[in-house]
Amino acid sequence: MDLAGQNSPPASDNTQITLLNRRFEPGMFLLTVGSEKRLFEVHKAVLCQSPVLAAMCNSKFKEAQNRHIELPDDDSVAFGQVLEYLYAHDFVTAAEEPGDIALELAEMYIVADKYQLNILNALTVEKLRANQGILSSALALFPAAQRIYDHVPNSDSDFKNFFKEIAPSCVSELPAGKLSDFVEVASFDGQFGKDVIRAFFIGLQRAKKVQKAADLAVGTLRRKLLLIDGNHNSNHLLCWKCM
Repeated sequence: MDLAGQNSPPASDNTQITLLNRRFEPGMFLLTVGSEKRLFEVHKAVLCQSPVLAAMCNSKFKEAQNRHIELPDDDSVAFGQVLEYLYAHDFVTAAEEPGDIALELAEMYIVADKYQLNILNALTVEKLRANQGILSSALALFPAAQRIYDHVPNSDSDFKNFFKEIAPSCVSELPAGKLSDFVEVASFDGQFGKDVIRAFFIGLQRAKKVQKAADLAVGTLRRKLLLIDGNHNSNHLLCWKCM
């Protein structure tokens, strides 16, 4: 239960009512989440669906003994949606615009990854894949993708495989006049930078954009690729072995 009264799991959900009234032990934990210290009261059995939270609930430390867990580093809105999923095995995004939905799902993915909720990770990617507004807009997808790249381990592949598959199509949908501007402001650090550059080259090849705009974008990509890996030859646009 969200004690702040915000984004609580829907009480009308029959599955949730069954879980609350018939399947769970009476023991409750109080969770303090985020920098704003938002409070949630949650059944222990719900929390224990996460191996990480189960370890906290069953430890010999004071958080388990006092039934009070503090999670100051988590996004409280995303965590509330994770709890919605743990109760109802689904969740609803609150945002309406594609870019905001993508960022909301990114935060969900990050929290789910942290607490080893692999099925929720997969569901989050499904919801991204099902949103045509996100799939058709690099401006919507790329900021959310960078959030995930920055906060999940390199070994995580669910979202990154999805991103590498979808990103070239997002690029190909960009108007020719926006290509250079988008490339200029985009972040190109680390593995995210390499995957973005790969997506741009594939997307530009698919779209066959106006030649001048494409040439300008390619020139910017070449410079940014050299910043990522100074060993690349200046005439070598893309090292596929690195991608």
